[in-house]
Amino acid sequence: MTSTAGYCGAAQSVVDMAVEYARERKQFGKALIDHQAVGHMLADMQTQVEAARLMLWHAAWLLATGGNALPAISMAKLFGSEAYVNVANQGMQVLGAFGYSMEYDMQRHYRDARSVTIGAGTSQIQRNLIAHLMKTDRM
Repeated sequence: MTSTAGYCGAAQSVVDMAVEYARERKQFGKALIDHQAVGHMLADMQTQVEAARLMLWHAAWLLATGGNALPAISMAKLFGSEAYVNVANQGMQVLGAFGYSMEYDMQRHYRDARSVTIGAGTSQIQRNLIAHLMKTDRM
């Protein structure tokens, strides 16, 4: 579960960075964040992070109270890692070419995010485990 907490924290960092950039960057006479398409993208990013965080908390609660935590842990890992990938991709979109610049950490998140769906149990493995738990009625 510590990996999932790390994904949530990293994804939140991406959102924070994208929001800060969108507040400062001006396009067509107004802040980037004031353009509806960018605002919606940022809202979707924050929503994904919050959903991942709530799934993590739910899994932690089940674990702490002795409940059947395995399905919740697997789903939180799957959703959290893929949310980080999605958020990093959208963060790059918000920053545009500046996202590739070494002066912004966005380029690091963009690279790092891709590895989280591969290491510590791939997304496919998590899906296999969740499907197996569903098949055997252990959800």
